[in-house]
Amino acid sequence: MLAEDTDVLIFVEDPGAANLIVDLPSALSAEGHRGRVLATGDAAPYLHAAGAGFDELELNRKALEILEAYAPRLIVVGTSENPESSGFKLVSQARQRDIVSVGLVDGPAN
Repeated sequence: MLAEDTDVLIFVEDPGAANLIVDLPSALSAEGHRGRVLATGDAAPYLHAAGAGFDELELNRKALEILEAYAPRLIVVGTSENPESSGFKLVSQARQRDIVSVGLVDGPAN
């Protein structure tokens, strides 16, 4: 798969995090940037119900493959309380490639 030259790759797996980014791709587009959303877990049905565009993350897809496919300059990650989250793997691989990452937190306890 060829890289899609995504400016901002957004990964969410939790409805709270999905709520935070539902309008982010269109806001990025209005500023001339390309944002793509990857969703899994409970975030996917939430985004679907909200009418938001997203790609559903294949559970067996490796973080490095994702970075190579989308070629992002920035990663935004909203995980659940899952210590095995694909989001953490994306952040780890991004760090190795000098790609900046931003974490979304939707609750004060988190």
